[in-house]
Amino acid sequence: IDPEFYAAIPEPPDGGWGWMIVAASFLCNMVVDGIAYTFGIFFPEFVDHFKAPKGTVAWVGSLLSGCYLSAGPLVSALTNRFGCRAVCIGGSIVSCIAFLLSTIVQDVGSLMVTFGVMAGIGFGLVYLPAIVSVNQYFSKKRALATGIAVCGSGMGAFVFAPFCQYLLSIFSWKGALMILAGLSLNCAVFGSLMRPLLASDNPHTKPLLQRIWEEKERQRQDSLCNSHMSDTLSEMLDMELLKNPAFALICVSNIVGMMGFCIPFMYIADSAVLKGIDKDKAAFLLSLIGITNMMGRLLFGWLSDLPQINCLLLNNLSLCFSGVAVFLMPFCYTYSATVAACMIFGSIVAAYILLTSIILVELFGLDNLTNSFGLLSLCRGAACMIGPPLAGSLFDFTGSYDVPFFLSGAMMVVSGIMSFFIPYVRNTAQKLEVVQDFASPLEEIPEESDVEEEDEETENVDNVETVV
Repeated sequence: IDPEFYAAIPEPPDGGWGWMIVAASFLCNMVVDGIAYTFGIFFPEFVDHFKAPKGTVAWVGSLLSGCYLSAGPLVSALTNRFGCRAVCIGGSIVSCIAFLLSTIVQDVGSLMVTFGVMAGIGFGLVYLPAIVSVNQYFSKKRALATGIAVCGSGMGAFVFAPFCQYLLSIFSWKGALMILAGLSLNCAVFGSLMRPLLASDNPHTKPLLQRIWEEKERQRQDSLCNSHMSDTLSEMLDMELLKNPAFALICVSNIVGMMGFCIPFMYIADSAVLKGIDKDKAAFLLSLIGITNMMGRLLFGWLSDLPQINCLLLNNLSLCFSGVAVFLMPFCYTYSATVAACMIFGSIVAAYILLTSIILVELFGLDNLTNSFGLLSLCRGAACMIGPPLAGSLFDFTGSYDVPFFLSGAMMVVSGIMSFFIPYVRNTAQKLEVVQDFASPLEEIPEESDVEEEDEETENVDNVETVV
């Protein structure tokens, strides 16, 4: 490799302008997840305006979350090609236009396209560059910087829930969406702060793993745009991983768990209103989930760095206990009991999202993180599109949120129980591979007559060479 190549590799400064990147990422996460998590505030307004069943309207929020997650592989390809700054600015513009178009739609189907698909893709274009840019600017302090950045999600849920309820009380839902469109456009300002790193003056201080990664990125940049995106997508959607029994079990477990995970965020406010709780207090329940989730991420992030902590076990226990909290929500007949259940759910479920990348690295290695995370994001996105509409249909059928919350809690508990078997499945698969390697047939030993014939042929060849 040309030594000058290493001189062109930017070195993470672990500070400086990087903290501005952290602030920009925090604000991007705050806006994106703040709006996504508070769809439940708009949910009753959409039901009343369009006179549609709740199961149908729930598809709007499900598509928003599902496209937000499922767009990950495509956004990764665009980020590798055009950089974090351009993609984040483009995503903010897309989401702003999507919310503005949502104010003029005439039916739920059109709202699914604008508010669901279009805004979801726009949010995906903002979210991933915000996380990637932090990792580019930090190496030694990467965990701390990323932890601060992702706390914007919890802060967004905490701030936007009462804010959206206030907007609805002053303006109609159309006026509120116009204001959210303007707030989404602010992500273009935050994205403009994500300037690319300058080349390093010292070529010998780069970690080897990062040099390899940067070399791979440089090779990709030399190809055409279409070829580049195709190669990136094929790498991120490496279906060979699905042949790994442990990873297949993780995907199934996450599909089940994510279907249950999305239901409380969408229906907790509406279910509280049906119990006679004031709308402002009902909206504050989402704020409680958001702020406790943020504190839970900080706590579980600290715990996961301890050498004696098993991150997979922590994840499984988080799923089980948060599922129990959701399962008990229908039995919370007072506001204080509902507040307690939301606080328990928000704080404990934080580990489920936080530890994903850590668990994937521990089980399948750092070299498979991109592929495994891309496939897992697709599974989670599909689950987000299924869970809330299913719960809404159950409400339309039963007239109560009890069954949807029972289903949500049960699915999260089942997901946690399934995940307990991941180490056993992984170890069993590894043992089978070892047995198959030892059981492979040995190469046939050549017979003596074959050896004599080969010797004669060799002697003839030698004679010919001598003559020549």
